Amino acid sequence: MRPRKRIDRTLTGYAKPDTTASTYLYKVTFKNGSSELGYSKKANIPELPDKQKLLTMVITGLFNNGYMNPDKMDFIEIYDTCLGSSRMKLIITLKKSSYQIVGNPAIIKFLDKFYATVINSSSELFTNQEGAL
Repeated sequence: MRPRKRIDRTLTGYAKPDTTASTYLYKVTFKNGSSELGYSKKANIPELPDKQKLLTMVITGLFNNGYMNPDKMDFIEIYDTCLGSSRMKLIITLKKSSYQIVGNPAIIKFLDKFYATVINSSSELFTNQEGAL
């Protein structure tokens, strides 16, 4: 039997993040004050060319992996890395029951629906779940 290959866990999956070629970086800040960084691109895997769809997948992935659990998450900041530039810009802040957009109005429709259907209906699920993160 061959030994298992070591796989590094990231916020949204098992592949290592590509810290230099990701369109989005996100920082999850927990209620205990700790935080974790994540990236939209995995190493050796191409990123989606449709950046709006990519952003919705990042947000959905954060939710599906338990990072939007209101009992543990304080807020999540999503940054556009502005590839090719030395500056990043904050585009979205996600909170327990609300969000704030700073320059990406195309995502508003998705977030309105996401918060109305997914976040609000899952608050009891998170409350009743042990160890969601």
